Amino acid sequence: MPVTELWYEHYLFNKQVVLTAGKLDPANYLDQNEYAHDETTQFLGRMFKQNPAIEWPNDNTLGGRLTLAPDFAKYMSIEMSYFDADNDYENTFARPFTSVQLNLKPSMIFGWDPEQWDGNYRFYGWLNDLPHQKLVAAGETGGDDWGRYNTGIGFSIDQMITDVFGVFGRFGCQRPDLVLASTNPSAAPVESSWSGGMQMTGKYWKRDDDVLAFGIGQLFPSKHYKDAGNGGAAESHFEAYYKIRLLKWLAITPDIQIIWNPHGVNHDYLGEDKTIFVYGVRSQLDF
Repeated sequence: MPVTELWYEHYLFNKQVVLTAGKLDPANYLDQNEYAHDETTQFLGRMFKQNPAIEWPNDNTLGGRLTLAPDFAKYMSIEMSYFDADNDYENTFARPFTSVQLNLKPSMIFGWDPEQWDGNYRFYGWLNDLPHQKLVAAGETGGDDWGRYNTGIGFSIDQMITDVFGVFGRFGCQRPDLVLASTNPSAAPVESSWSGGMQMTGKYWKRDDDVLAFGIGQLFPSKHYKDAGNGGAAESHFEAYYKIRLLKWLAITPDIQIIWNPHGVNHDYLGEDKTIFVYGVRSQLDF
């Protein structure tokens, strides 16, 4: 049985400095969100779990994270991470995925009640040093230079609005002129993406532990991809779920997803409707 995660974490100076190292999931240390990050209890679609405009390392991989959370500025923290981008357990420091993220908490800055106004405003940048090739126009030669690296920026925001409602939003973009060797040839490279949505508890109908949520978002293919003669359209997503807490250890969640222009391909001109509908029910057991 493969080991998905194995790591060691060490605290210094009353947890003002946190060091983590081992086999880690990079998504746990970048682009986090209180309302759209965990597919076991929140949205099922990957669109709302993490930013599609981040070129993540290949699966869980070797790496480390350094977090600075100074006592003199409890409203902020800084996270710096380093991962082996290709996850091949060879030359770990040759092809890194690195990131820096700043997290601000307005409730602590302005003295708001965290029980009603807690929130996180995360801003980040990243670099993936795996070999990339430059996209070129149709009929042109891309050459053999695979030495280019990819970079991107983004933000992830979650904000409580009373003890019942919460909202979230994400945005990210990356270099539009590159393609990775392992890119799915049937999918358009993502230049940018955005998503947002809302979550509310069932307090108003006396179901405090229930959760109703919806999210919408889009992925935009690279203009360079379009110029290379590939066409391309924005891939749009909608998802809604209602988590029903039956027992303290059991929840049932009906879920619906709708995807327009999957893989960034618009089929309207062919007279076809390729819209995808996904219906499901998730059960969650907590021990």
